[in-house]
Amino acid sequence: MLRYITHNEIDKNKWDNIIELAPNKRVYALSWFLDRVSEDWDALVWGNYEYVMPLTWRRKWGIKYLFPPLYCQQLGVFPTPPLSIMNEFSNKIQELFRFIQIQVNSQMDPNAFQGLMVTPKDNFILPLIEPYQVIASNYSKDRRKNLAVTRKSGITLSTGMNAREYSNLKRMALNDTKGKASYRTLESLISYTQTVGKGFIINAFASHNELCAAAFFIRWGNRLVYLNAFSTQAGRDTSAMTAIIDMVLRKYAGTGLLFDFEGSSIPGIAAFMKGFGACSETYFSVFGNRLPFPLNLIKRN
Repeated sequence: MLRYITHNEIDKNKWDNIIELAPNKRVYALSWFLDRVSEDWDALVWGNYEYVMPLTWRRKWGIKYLFPPLYCQQLGVFPTPPLSIMNEFSNKIQELFRFIQIQVNSQMDPNAFQGLMVTPKDNFILPLIEPYQVIASNYSKDRRKNLAVTRKSGITLSTGMNAREYSNLKRMALNDTKGKASYRTLESLISYTQTVGKGFIINAFASHNELCAAAFFIRWGNRLVYLNAFSTQAGRDTSAMTAIIDMVLRKYAGTGLLFDFEGSSIPGIAAFMKGFGACSETYFSVFGNRLPFPLNLIKRN
């Protein structure tokens, strides 16, 4: 019942249909998203696409291994299978790959990954069920203080930035002279989602019309994902990102969407996200290393 199929053999219509219908669906698992973050991804497919698992792989030193792509927080099996079937997926990836480092969605049973190291990780989510006034009443003291700072600073917000502008401005803001491939991937995601009406960028400008922060969001299914962002020093000094997120929460309050902050293991960033009233959603990092010596000395990221 469980088949390994290469990228060219994947029926992407069936693939995307099962992802769309899955209760545990994530935008990262759609074929167009995977094509941009892991060009040659393969798959495990159960039956006639009843359950599917993307295999995002690379090859190094002649060894094919699984890795977690950039901008792609939670993959795994879709929809959530019974534990007996989940065990078969787990056994199969261990049979196929001697080095495994992936992140699986919050509906996966960590007990299925016997023989692998499973580490819980925190995402932060905020249901947008209530009106904005109710959501804002749950902001922390620090977030309220941040908003007061942005108002006094004369921060203004707008939309309209394209993918290339966002990428170039982010590199300038971070003084980043490396990682060209990651920026090309980000540009591709932004361009595609803006074209199909699923992605948007919010910009923040300081008092002298100086861009000081921007954030890229994807709205798909029942989630609104805070996928990428940057701030200049002026943006950090004026808490511009707080104003950006507050604007989005105000716009989508009462829609029933789930605002997905994507979480962070950095305490300060995690506190920032929780300050909007977000709650924790646990997903899992899955790691295994059965490489021969000395390659088995490789540590996970």
